[in-house]
Amino acid sequence: MIIPAPKRIEEVSPIYIGEKLKVFLLSEGFGNIEFTLGELLTNVNVCIADNENDANVILSQGKSEKPEEYSIEFLDGKVNIRFSDFLGARNAIATLAQILESENSKIYIGAASVYDYPDARFRSFMHDVGRKYVPIDELKMHILLMAKCKMNYLHFHFSEAAGFAIALKDYPELKGASATDGMQYSEEEIIDLVEYAEKLGIEVIPEIDIPGHGVALTEAYPHLACDLIDGKKSWGWALCVGNEETYSIVLGIIKSAAKLFKSKYFHIGTDEISMTDEKRTPHPIADWTRCRRCRQLMQSYDLDGEVKLFYRFLKKIYDALTPLGKKLIIWNDWIDISKSPDIPRDILIEFWRVAADARGPHVNCSMQRFLDEGFDVINANFPDTYIDLYVSYDNLKEWKYNRVPADDSKTKGKIIGADVCAWDVHDHYVWSIPVSIPLFAEKMWNSDSKLNDDTLKAVSCILFGTESFNIFDYTKDVIILDDKCEIFKDGSDRIGVKNLRVLLHPTNAVEKYCINAILSLL
Repeated sequence: MIIPAPKRIEEVSPIYIGEKLKVFLLSEGFGNIEFTLGELLTNVNVCIADNENDANVILSQGKSEKPEEYSIEFLDGKVNIRFSDFLGARNAIATLAQILESENSKIYIGAASVYDYPDARFRSFMHDVGRKYVPIDELKMHILLMAKCKMNYLHFHFSEAAGFAIALKDYPELKGASATDGMQYSEEEIIDLVEYAEKLGIEVIPEIDIPGHGVALTEAYPHLACDLIDGKKSWGWALCVGNEETYSIVLGIIKSAAKLFKSKYFHIGTDEISMTDEKRTPHPIADWTRCRRCRQLMQSYDLDGEVKLFYRFLKKIYDALTPLGKKLIIWNDWIDISKSPDIPRDILIEFWRVAADARGPHVNCSMQRFLDEGFDVINANFPDTYIDLYVSYDNLKEWKYNRVPADDSKTKGKIIGADVCAWDVHDHYVWSIPVSIPLFAEKMWNSDSKLNDDTLKAVSCILFGTESFNIFDYTKDVIILDDKCEIFKDGSDRIGVKNLRVLLHPTNAVEKYCINAILSLL
């Protein structure tokens, strides 16, 4: 089985191709294909042929109305790949990596023909690097895995209440999260990461989470916090939207960050502006109704309540980003979608939940209402897409990125895809991210996909290559000595281990050690 599964495939008994995969690119203007071949076809000997006659793999661009479409035909000893665009070529190479088999340096192909294209045009994975520092090499490993699974967006959540993950040269006051000793990415590291991702067909979308989750900003610039009428000090969870300097500094930060990211999108968060139900001190709340400047602004513009004040903030950021050629993405929970909101309809809505009571508008709010109002929507529904503490394999089997309560053909197509979210800091990300990316990629590529044992075996192939072992079953080759999690007997051959089992969320130390042992073999 291939993951994500192609729309159509004719499988055959493995056919010998040769000891080298000699590739010729018939079309011009696709400079990253050679790089993509080298990154995705790591277990076979690949070289670039000088001409079509000397090649056994020929890539050419063809006309198509479907973005990312590709086909693979094996005929007369040659693999003919046709693609619609660069992503189509990348997708074809990702599939080729899975239908090739390698044994004793000999290369075989296991399919006579493949035809494929994605159902969701937005297939994303979100890294919360605002709360935790993820090394660049690890980020690149995840990007490579995403490319193998034909995903096309990395959502880079780089600012949080806990810290600001990028060391912007123009804003040195912004510090990294204390939990990771203030570590930050340099501008040069971000540029390198974005270029690496781009070569593999992954667009990196930056997110600065404002006006809530703003403590890192208000600690760096205390005057961006609200000026409370009772004389008390604001904690600074939500930026003061009545202070014009808030917009000056925030827009300066956004423009500095936008220079590092080539994405057509810029995500500005907007979630959890006020959470008065939280049982913690100080409460993560917006102080807008108690702020001298915000109250004056509400009175001057006849703004009825905090939601209308938020809409004004949103439109000011929108007006500044649009001339930069950036399309705005926001989380949904502070839009009162129960009635038609006065905000631009080309804002892309990332839907994660209907706000809970005391956390924002919630009565008669739903994903369907955003669709009815003409918004395009990214499905990041909680808890289905949250791999931090919530997602489960059983739920994932039934999950559909484009499922809405109403069976409305006019709006269903406006759910453009989904975003798989890795929030906060969790030890299990070492194994749950590498397993979750392929499984969610399958569900986004094929909206009606049903995960099964074959899917799980295909995940093994993606993680470990053409000569892989199955990570989902224990066998006698796995030896657990004691509760100290010593997995291999002295003198045992690690390469000889054929099978190992891992769940999406292992619950005991033995299973955690098993997956770490797997990764140590890579």
